[in-house]
Amino acid sequence: MKYEVDDDRAWRLTSGLEVISVLVSILIVLWGIAPQTPRLRLVMAIPLILSLALMIHSHWVRREGPALIGLTLNNFWRAVGLLLPPMVISATILIWIGVKSGRLQGADAILSGLLPLVVSGVAQQYLLQGFVHRRIRISIGSISRDGSVKTEPRLSATAAILTASCFALVHAPNLTLTILTFLAGLIWSLIYQKAPNIYAIGISHGLMSLLVINTLPSWMLHSLSVGYKHFLYRKF
Repeated sequence: MKYEVDDDRAWRLTSGLEVISVLVSILIVLWGIAPQTPRLRLVMAIPLILSLALMIHSHWVRREGPALIGLTLNNFWRAVGLLLPPMVISATILIWIGVKSGRLQGADAILSGLLPLVVSGVAQQYLLQGFVHRRIRISIGSISRDGSVKTEPRLSATAAILTASCFALVHAPNLTLTILTFLAGLIWSLIYQKAPNIYAIGISHGLMSLLVINTLPSWMLHSLSVGYKHFLYRKF
C-alpha cells in the first residue's frame, strides 16, 4: 500500500514538473531568445522542439491517445454548443468597440487572416488543454493514475483557474492580452472539461483572436507584443 501511495505522489509530482518545464521553455523563448538579433532567432526552435518531444513522450508513457486528448471529432458539436454563447457575447462587445473606435475593417480584410489564426489556435489549444490542463488536473488529483476523472467542482475550478493563469502568464506583461487570455483560457478550460475537443476550441481561439486584432484600438494591443518585446513595441 505504501508503494502505491508513493507511486501516486510521484505520478502527480511528475505531471506538475512537466507543466513547469514547458512553461519555462516558452518563457525562455519570449523573454530571452525572441528579442535578440534575427540570426539568433533560429535558436527559438530548440526549446520548443524539446518541449514538443517531452509532450509526445509523456502522452505515450501515460497512454493518452488522440481521443482522450481531444484530437478526434468526438465531442466536437457538443463543444461548439457550449462555445457559442460566450463567443456571441464577446463578439458583440468587440464589434461594438470596433465600430466606435473605427478599427473594424471590411470583411475581406478580416477573413484573409482567419486560416493562420485558426491553425495557430488549434496548436495553442493542444498545448494548453491537451497537455497543460490535463497535467494540472493530474497533479491536483482531478485525474487519477487509472484515468478516472473526479468531477468535484472545487477540483474542476482549480484546474481551470491554474490553466488560464498559465495561458495569461505567457502573454505578460501586455496587460490587455494578459487579461483577455486569462478570461478566455478560463472559459475554454471549463468547456474542455465538459466536452474535450481541441478542434472546436482551437477554431474558437482563432475566431476570437481575429476579432480582437481587428476591433481593439492599437493603444490597447501594443502590437500584440509579449515578453521582453513588449518593452520595445514602439520600435516596430
